[in-house]
Amino acid sequence: MVISFLSFLENAKRYSKHTLVAYHTDLMQFQDYCLSEGLSDIAQASRIETRGWLIKLSQEGIEPKTVARKQACLRSFFTYLVREGHRTQADNPMLKLPSPRIPKRNPQFFSTMQMAEMVTPTVTESETAIELSQEAKSPFTEIRDRLIIELLYGTGMRLAELVSLTNDSFNKDSRTLRILGKRNKERVVPIHPALAELLATYFSVKAEQVANSSANLLVTDKGKPIYPVFVQRLVAQRAINMRNVEQRSPHTIRHSFATHLLDAGADINAIKELLGHNSLAATQVYTHNSLSKLKEAYSKAHPRTAGEKA
Repeated sequence: MVISFLSFLENAKRYSKHTLVAYHTDLMQFQDYCLSEGLSDIAQASRIETRGWLIKLSQEGIEPKTVARKQACLRSFFTYLVREGHRTQADNPMLKLPSPRIPKRNPQFFSTMQMAEMVTPTVTESETAIELSQEAKSPFTEIRDRLIIELLYGTGMRLAELVSLTNDSFNKDSRTLRILGKRNKERVVPIHPALAELLATYFSVKAEQVANSSANLLVTDKGKPIYPVFVQRLVAQRAINMRNVEQRSPHTIRHSFATHLLDAGADINAIKELLGHNSLAATQVYTHNSLSKLKEAYSKAHPRTAGEKA
């Protein structure tokens, strides 16, 4: 039943590979719990098992956000069973099961100065950072690593979207990138002239120095497609000495992209489209970061607040 459920999510719902792996892991963990409770078939689980497992996770110190994700997995699984006629809606063990309260946290982001440093790191930081390879960096390696950071910051794309880019994703004439997002939803985003020029240079160097390269846009020194951990290590390397930011990840650069656009006055609906969000609510989380900027400007500029300081 689990295999058919995951197949349904992949083919009908177009869930990402990352989500599919997470859901498969969640269901296997739930299966282990059910077996420990004497139930061999998770499709027959009752509210006692589902609620008991979620409570156990919380008691073990699992973060509320993770517990909520696992609960969403179970909800989707039993909704699928109802849809396929294996359970009735009245017998759905996830009905009216409250979700854990998740503390609201504003997305972390790098400052514009930090992002400039990530694009062109200082020699000191490069020397103290964890090296991705034991080999000396070639011109191709240097330009590829910079391009990875520039693409993340220049488009706000997700990590999975970055590694799935192909050579055909870039349209030189229109200066755009075609990005394949969640559930195979495609969007076309504009890129700034400097990034378009960097891409053109990258293609030239790649053709000269990388043999047997794949159709993927971004590749390793040996011509193999880059992978998520490769990008995560690169970002962590570039951000190793940056303070006031706990999460030094590709997704933090995505947050930076959105926050900096909002701070500069970009329309939130336009940012929604650039990020590939399905709803405006997902984009509005970035307004909290920009609100502090507005409050600061208001406090400094409004005559009434200025009078209070005098």
